[in-house]
Amino acid sequence: MRYSHKRQRNVSENESKLDMSSLMDIVFILLIFVMVSMSFTTDFKWMEMDLPESGIGVGNKKDEQIISIKANGDYFLDRKKINFEQLKEFSEKNVFQNKTITLNVDKQVPYEFFIKTVGVLKKGNIQKLNLGVEN
Repeated sequence: MRYSHKRQRNVSENESKLDMSSLMDIVFILLIFVMVSMSFTTDFKWMEMDLPESGIGVGNKKDEQIISIKANGDYFLDRKKINFEQLKEFSEKNVFQNKTITLNVDKQVPYEFFIKTVGVLKKGNIQKLNLGVEN
């Protein structure tokens, strides 16, 4: 009897070779997708534009009130000094109802004062809240 020496194949050698080209294509497409989607989320504040003027967007001044909070914690309603309790009372009595409020807050004011003020104004059924910023 003759025994033939069959070459034993190495299982791990033949079966571990996978075609990686499909996987690389998918990874490449995902990479391109992420790069493109990230470029659309950039901020365009650097773009200077000369916008046309329009009188249509100007609101009624009688429906607008300005609330200011100074660095020392003083509250002002249309340049008249008030305290936080008076602001709460005005809000509870719906003095600010259907009005546009511009809130000017000094940058030294603690964040807690800002949040409390916005919370009080929210209860007063205001129409719109604008945050004043420095140009």
